[in-house]
Amino acid sequence: MNRWYDHGAGKGGNVIDLVCLLNRSSVREALDWLENGQISLSFHQQLFNGFAEEGIKIRDVRLLGHKALQEYVEKRGISLSPALGLCREVHYSLRDRMYFAIGLKNDSHGWELRNKYVKNSSSPKDMTYINYGKRRACCHRRNVRHIEPVGKG
Repeated sequence: MNRWYDHGAGKGGNVIDLVCLLNRSSVREALDWLENGQISLSFHQQLFNGFAEEGIKIRDVRLLGHKALQEYVEKRGISLSPALGLCREVHYSLRDRMYFAIGLKNDSHGWELRNKYVKNSSSPKDMTYINYGKRRACCHRRNVRHIEPVGKG
């Protein structure tokens, strides 16, 4: 069974779905494309039990109030005041177990999740733009990638 799954995007499917996604085409166009010998796709045989996604499921988002998370922020050398404005306390499940972490929401509504024990993220992955007065920072995962004046692309 030839199936694929992109954990970062939270999408998956069969070969036709992949060709449609990569070529931004319809099913008919994908079938024509494959029929004309444009490419050879090969997947390694793997055990597959469907797309019962066992990824992170966000269960609750609230103000950053848990003492352990606030202490983690301060231990990382981050002032609590900006963290309270930018971050949230995110409760999530993963493989039928509940967890909580500091969450920074990205521009596609996924979350970067951190606590004393784990660094995690939920789909979809994306960058996070944060305005700092007249400057804007673009954060991707843990790194600040770009700072520019607000109002410029």
